[in-house]
Amino acid sequence: MIRLAKEADVAQIMSIVDEVIMEMHARGSEQWSKDYPTSKDFKRDIAKQELYVYEEDNQVVGMCTLSEKGHEEYRLIPFTTSQALTIKRLAICKCYRHQGVSEQFITFATALAHKKKKEALNGDTFKNNLAAQRFFLRHDFSFIAERPNDCDDVPLYYYERRI
Repeated sequence: MIRLAKEADVAQIMSIVDEVIMEMHARGSEQWSKDYPTSKDFKRDIAKQELYVYEEDNQVVGMCTLSEKGHEEYRLIPFTTSQALTIKRLAICKCYRHQGVSEQFITFATALAHKKKKEALNGDTFKNNLAAQRFFLRHDFSFIAERPNDCDDVPLYYYERRI
């Protein structure tokens, strides 16, 4: 079940983050690290009511931030519309992957975007984060642009899915 996250969920969320960081680093991507995302990032998302969790048997097994505001550089990206819901910080516990959780998040995000009168979903990832790129493409997002990353040597890839 997908629901809005609560502060009480943050410890379970950070356990998933720690697991994902190890996997990312093993695959050669350092998009996430001990410095990002932090519990402070998730608490801010909770305060804005933008963080959602997938719960199974009273355990948080996935999370996804759905924001009406894209990152600052999004104004420079040639998305087809500025009326979009942005997917940020999506992660699923390893033992729940390949069980349809990401599809449920996309279905939920699409319904939320319709409710908020948005025309698209969008998101970004590091060029060397192949798992995230596959996620976007598997869920019918189109590659929009590559842009240098102001904070890292690895460029960012931007994706959009019209709804």
